[in-house]
Amino acid sequence: YMQKKRSENEISETEFEVRKVFYDDPLLDPEEVDLFLTVDTYHHIEGRGQYLKRAQNGLRKGGKMVIVDFKKEETEHGPPVKIRVEAETVRKELALAGFKDITIDTNTLPEQFIVMAVRPN
Repeated sequence: YMQKKRSENEISETEFEVRKVFYDDPLLDPEEVDLFLTVDTYHHIEGRGQYLKRAQNGLRKGGKMVIVDFKKEETEHGPPVKIRVEAETVRKELALAGFKDITIDTNTLPEQFIVMAVRPN
């Protein structure tokens, strides 16, 4: 889907790269990216504290981490509620990893939340 959207909007692979990474390693070189986006997969990540620190290391200073995942409630789509993660839990884990300016949006998407955070300078 993301690759299709990139093509439709004529965005180059150097501007927007889609990667499939491991559940325990974001596979980023130091300060490699400006934005790290994960959609509907955060609840699968093992060792999230370490994962977030690795992701932060892969972000350039001032880079943004964006996490979209299913709300911890019954919805038409998504995984079982018991394995979902609360948006507030994501916020706390980002803060513990050293991210700043963390915001939670539970209104834009009907079944998911969006948590955004910034790597400090």
